[in-house]
Amino acid sequence: MFKLNFDIPPLSKKIDLKDSILMLGSCFVDSIGAYLHDHKFEVSVNPLGTLFNPISIFNSLNITLGKQSMQPIQQRNDLFFSWDTHSRWSAKSKGDLQSALASEFKVIASHIKKAQWIMITLGTAHVYEWNASGQIVANCHKFPQQDFSKRLLSAEEISQAFHETQAQVKAINPEVQWLLTVSPVRHIKDGLIENNRSKSILIQSISAMVHEFDHCHYFPAYEIMMDELRDYRFYKEDMIHPNDQAIRYIWEAFQEASLNERTKVFCDRWSKLLSALRHRPIHSGSTDHQLFLNATRRKLKELENMVDITAELEIIDAQIQA
Repeated sequence: MFKLNFDIPPLSKKIDLKDSILMLGSCFVDSIGAYLHDHKFEVSVNPLGTLFNPISIFNSLNITLGKQSMQPIQQRNDLFFSWDTHSRWSAKSKGDLQSALASEFKVIASHIKKAQWIMITLGTAHVYEWNASGQIVANCHKFPQQDFSKRLLSAEEISQAFHETQAQVKAINPEVQWLLTVSPVRHIKDGLIENNRSKSILIQSISAMVHEFDHCHYFPAYEIMMDELRDYRFYKEDMIHPNDQAIRYIWEAFQEASLNERTKVFCDRWSKLLSALRHRPIHSGSTDHQLFLNATRRKLKELENMVDITAELEIIDAQIQA
């Protein structure tokens, strides 16, 4: 035994395959969101782009619900952008950007109203305030560093912001559950000491949220990375982001702690089918491969009462020879 294992407390409320999930936050959300999407969950992942700090994440929900105004649209060179969204939200005209965002806000608001779960991954407690307005920005959009003031949020600021946001969401969706995590991605541009201070503040603030609200839950992705996967072989070449092996390990821990039994059984069966669907044979017309395709098709059909398998059947049927 060359590592310390720790028991991950199961969620008091478990996620079901049929649950609708909205995911917001750091790039770690994209990693787990991809697994959920591949396993047939109804999931919306970072519709406004990657957001790292808690205030910008909570602001995005308030703006979507019409409870808070967006910061004024800005222009840089020939592109218009918003301080409240990721840089992928930009347009050649102010009107085009406003129209695109308004349309997306309607989609997100609809998702909030029907979601069983909102999953948020906090990346950093550091925020950047645009000097011209003093407001926190979600993304600096490559503006010069001197245009911003950087500071560290307090756990109390984060908890208060969440308190107000969850009340707004609860008003339109009383049954929604919140699953909170801290991203295992280290923000070393702040320095390792500052990164650790930041992560500790995030953990402290989430602890307060979970303690106060029964509908809030915590999944220890950060602790798994730091304490179970301590070796640098579990990082990508940048030594910052978890590699594919680490993400899969965390995904498996997430399944065990967060999914109900029916859904865990499905995910196990579906994972095997995903491997079969992604298999690329040397000789696609061989008898062995045709038998493999037909066997895979039968296994897919066994799950058609649980999920939509139309796309997967099309892939298989296109390869089966009459």
